Amino acid sequence: MTKRQKKSLTRIIIAAVLMIILKFLPVEGWLKFVLYMVPYLVVGYDILRKAFKGILNKQVFDENFLMAVATIGAIALGNYKEGVSVMLFYQIGELFQSYAVGKSRRNISDLMDIRPDYANIEKDGDLEQVDPDEVEVGTIIVVQPGETFSYNESVGKRTADRGFKPAPAYVKGETVDEIGGGICQTSSTLYLACLMSNLEITERYAHRYVPAYIAWGMDATVSWGGPDYKFTNNTLYPVKIVTKYEKGYLTVQILGTNVDGTYVKMSNEVLSKTPWETIYQEDPTMAPGSPDVVKVTPYTGYKVNSYQTIYDKDGKVIDSHFEASSNYKVRNKVILQAPAAQPGSGTAEIPAVTPDTPSDTPVPMEPTVPAEPAASPDLPVEPEIPAEP
Repeated sequence: MTKRQKKSLTRIIIAAVLMIILKFLPVEGWLKFVLYMVPYLVVGYDILRKAFKGILNKQVFDENFLMAVATIGAIALGNYKEGVSVMLFYQIGELFQSYAVGKSRRNISDLMDIRPDYANIEKDGDLEQVDPDEVEVGTIIVVQPGETFSYNESVGKRTADRGFKPAPAYVKGETVDEIGGGICQTSSTLYLACLMSNLEITERYAHRYVPAYIAWGMDATVSWGGPDYKFTNNTLYPVKIVTKYEKGYLTVQILGTNVDGTYVKMSNEVLSKTPWETIYQEDPTMAPGSPDVVKVTPYTGYKVNSYQTIYDKDGKVIDSHFEASSNYKVRNKVILQAPAAQPGSGTAEIPAVTPDTPSDTPVPMEPTVPAEPAASPDLPVEPEIPAEP
């Protein structure tokens, strides 16, 4: 049982004991209301808080909101015992569900080693081990030598209750608004910071389409329940992950101990290019004579290799090697057209349109042998990526 589950169980027990005591107390009126509010708030304050956050985030009709409405309504009607009991039994059900899910995760972790048992966080200058589910936004995470960091397990599920907002994301090849969309900008920035810090990349997946906010081959896509990004601290000292968002830019720092002054440069190489095509589709819902509508925006497909070059403190190449391959898919442009006007309708037919020719897409830097710098750059490296609009 995790620390959070133990805390929830303690609250349930306290509320249940208070309910039993109140059953035998001969109280009425406002005193009865005040006394019953004590176990109600003890067991249900987190549900009320989540419901309030959901309202602020315009995600109203979730289970927290409905539970808050039901119990507050019962209390408002004078059914204090029923209102508190409903909240109490709901929390008991949530505890059982949390325990079952945690047990399932532990079983999967034993088989696939995908979930860490704890996370090291820095709190008031001290190192503390907590359950990964309890890592809050803005927490400084410390990765000890030999430990593996999982982005999904550290960030957790992206929900409106936890402050995540809707933003564009790729779902089955289409661009749609999704809670937590754009989170790959953070994972990609972290991936590039790890590459520049010469840490071991344990798991990384390229995006489906070429990213616009980072060099091709330097991105890392993530999805809750799907692709994850992981790296292992292969140094002899702890490393600290520090992030900040300021003036429209996200900064990720990997703070550690550089004993020999080595540093890294990254480069990429475009192996192939697949141009997109224009596809026209007739839309019977459009009125004859209506202008064309772009349904799907295009992406050119690319195959890209990335390379890592390591320098010593004097700027001499120690090692240069292939790092990863990224296969970005092509996505054709889809244009909706109105149906042609029927003969005698008095509406002019839409003239034939010549398919668009894909515009040339700028090709990223060609791989070159990095020039030897006069002096090594300051460490740590802080790649900056503009935030998603």
